[in-house]
Amino acid sequence: MQRKTISLDVEAVEKIIGDLTFIVTSLDRLGSAQLPKDMEMRWMYAFLRDGDVCRKLATIRTVISIALDEVFTEEEDDAMNERLEKIKPWPLP
Repeated sequence: MQRKTISLDVEAVEKIIGDLTFIVTSLDRLGSAQLPKDMEMRWMYAFLRDGDVCRKLATIRTVISIALDEVFTEEEDDAMNERLEKIKPWPLP
């Protein structure tokens, strides 16, 4: 694939960096906390829910996808979608 450059609005990038910083630092704190397993699970769930983590990640994905759509040809977009379809979600324990 040919190397391409995408363009993102500075405000969008600042929002993305802020959301990713919030998520990564919070996960780091949760991971390093010495908690009983049941409490760890409750805290993780509370963080995902109350921190609106899924929506934040979905928004980041959408912003990047839109930027890619602006520079990809239809064939490149199809190829990327094909690669993405091969990614399996994390298996439930």
